[in-house]
Amino acid sequence: MSVQPRRPLLESLRELFTKMEADPAPETANLADLKRIVRERIAAIEAAERIVVATPQPGHAPNGHRQPT
Repeated sequence: MSVQPRRPLLESLRELFTKMEADPAPETANLADLKRIVRERIAAIEAAERIVVATPQPGHAPNGHRQPT
C-alpha cells in the first residue's frame, strides 16, 4: 500500500491561509481559531510528507536506491 502525498489539499490550505491573512476585516475569535486550525493542518500534512519521503520503500536500500536482485 503506497501513500500518495496530498499536494492538492496542501496547496489549497496554503492558499486559504494566505487569503485569510490578507483579509483586512477585523479578526474575530472564530477567525483566529480557524487560522490556527489551518496552520496546524498544514504543519501536520508537511510532517506526514517528510515521514513518507524518509521511510525506505520495500525493495530499496536505506539510501533510497534500489537493491540489486
